[in-house]
Amino acid sequence: MNLSFIESLQEGQAEADDYVKNKIEVDAILKSVETSLKEFLGDESIKVCYAAETVVDEKKLESLSKNNNGLLNLGNTIARLNAIVETGYTSIYLRKEVVNGDSSTMSSSETLFSYKFGEQVYPLEVRFRNNSFFCSGGEALISMIRKLLSEGHTIRLLRSF
Repeated sequence: MNLSFIESLQEGQAEADDYVKNKIEVDAILKSVETSLKEFLGDESIKVCYAAETVVDEKKLESLSKNNNGLLNLGNTIARLNAIVETGYTSIYLRKEVVNGDSSTMSSSETLFSYKFGEQVYPLEVRFRNNSFFCSGGEALISMIRKLLSEGHTIRLLRSF
């Protein structure tokens, strides 16, 4: 009976290395998208932002709301906050500072697209305009982003920002 686990650890190390390689590739692609957007819009102050998507877990909310002991307003607010869960998707949107005289505010665009890593980063799921697409590698991701950026809807969104 062989009690050595070295082979298993080496397999795990190879998978971990692939994950890191794929993550670096996706980060480079997204950085290139950011550079292209700034150039296209002619505004270096624009920031491409990433945010974890969240939703309210209705079952959790119902359970928490029942336990608020009559403290309706505060209890329901706290229950709602505690029922927020991450979807696993990351949304990409734009932000820029808008200066009005002596004050300034941050303006945000709508979500350009969302993505979710697969087990080894790929297959990476991309969602936009109520559609989902799976990208098996960097070339497929680049192709998908090019398709998204070439749509009139995306250009209208960028112009309205």
